[in-house]
Amino acid sequence: MNFFKNKKAVHGKLVRLANKDQKAVESEFYYAMWVESADGKEEKCLLFSQSDINKISDVECCDFVKYMSLGRLYRMGNKKSYFIKVIDLENVEKIVRLNSTVMNNGIDRAKKNPEDIPEKGFLQDLLD
Repeated sequence: MNFFKNKKAVHGKLVRLANKDQKAVESEFYYAMWVESADGKEEKCLLFSQSDINKISDVECCDFVKYMSLGRLYRMGNKKSYFIKVIDLENVEKIVRLNSTVMNNGIDRAKKNPEDIPEKGFLQDLLD
């Protein structure tokens, strides 16, 4: 049994993955990130295209950063955006904002391409 099956399946870590079943109009790779609700009860993997990644904005000044956990989705203000502490592709920890369009694209793409979602090992899933 492989307890830590995939080091890419970590909450809040953005990783680049090959598109395993590429269609004619699809990109040859996706960006995946495991996330969970603010209370930690519901988790899912989001798959983003390069276009989605370009729409994700960094949050420069954030008073609530010390209260945020890596990979948890927080909604504030108008509740149309999600704020999340991530580790980006350069292994830099930062806060980003996902607007509702990017979030919905990530959810829909993950549903359509389950073969591209990085899987978690037993112990890995238990500990996060």
